[in-house]
Amino acid sequence: MDLQYLWNILSRRKWLILTVAITTAIATYFVVEELEPKYKADGQFSTGIVDYKGINVEEDNFFLQKFTVEISFGNLIELMKSSRNVRLLTYRLLHHDLKGDEKPFRTLDPDEEYDFNYSQEEIDGLVGVLEQKLDGFDMDLGDPKLEKVYLDLAEALAYDGETLLKTNLTIDRKNETDFIQAEFVSEDPDLSFFAVDHFCRDFQNHYEYLQLQEGEETVGFFSEEVQKKRAELMRKQKLLDDYKYNRNLVDLDAQRNAIVTQITEMELQKQGFQKDIPALEVSIADINRRISELDNISTNSANERIKNNTAIQNLTKAISVMETEYREGGFKDASLKNRIDIYRKNLNTQIERLAKLEPQSEEDELD
Repeated sequence: MDLQYLWNILSRRKWLILTVAITTAIATYFVVEELEPKYKADGQFSTGIVDYKGINVEEDNFFLQKFTVEISFGNLIELMKSSRNVRLLTYRLLHHDLKGDEKPFRTLDPDEEYDFNYSQEEIDGLVGVLEQKLDGFDMDLGDPKLEKVYLDLAEALAYDGETLLKTNLTIDRKNETDFIQAEFVSEDPDLSFFAVDHFCRDFQNHYEYLQLQEGEETVGFFSEEVQKKRAELMRKQKLLDDYKYNRNLVDLDAQRNAIVTQITEMELQKQGFQKDIPALEVSIADINRRISELDNISTNSANERIKNNTAIQNLTKAISVMETEYREGGFKDASLKNRIDIYRKNLNTQIERLAKLEPQSEEDELD
């Protein structure tokens, strides 16, 4: 019953409803027809945030991980929207339109009255400075007058940072991916493409520069800390050395190293002495053999040889005793070492004398 009543009311007013709908459609068509076309260009790049920080749904702190990643994306987007990066885009657009090498995207409206009237020389001066700034990372124009020229022209051409962020440039994360997407909407497709392409490239270069600068600052900081610690260590080492010197304290480390070095040298000397033992034993055996032959030698020659042999035996025993004493004393007694050397020379002399007597004795036997 209620539906039939409603249908009767709509039927009586159907022409009014149709008229309103048709009028709205026609008005919408003409309004849209009068609007200028808009062209959108977008660019995107991978940030590495998701790959670097990682998200593992199996971990207990999954939501904390997600929150950390979202904060990182938020910080990166705000960095892209910073005045420095948007200002660089403004520099790009102004330089393109004012230099005159290519067709400008926008020009000043000759029918509109502006609050400024800059000469071509002033505009060329701004273009020259902008060209220098585009190759570096310093956005400061350095001259207040030049800054005013820049601000007036940027606002007149709708290239100022506030206008770009409000009407043209949009920056956001692409869904839940690792990509940041920048969109630029304008009345000129070439302008949209030019703006978004240079904006993404310039930001990536600037971000890499910031990362490199941060790394250099970190290295510089730690280098300074190392220098400070080294200077502090040297200062304390000097205080310790002065303390030991003033109180006649022994440097145990240095003494230990000296003892180790001395022991090594003594071991080498010992090895040298041990190499001489077989030769000396052979000499002694030969001497003993010759002594056994003294019965066939004349009395004077025999007595001389016995005397030499006795001297050799005494010298050999004395050298052996002194070497034992020198070794047990840690090879430190220099005077004892000199005595050993003197006894060795005497021993060699006696051996030479005994050797000279041998031919004479043999000749005596032949006679």
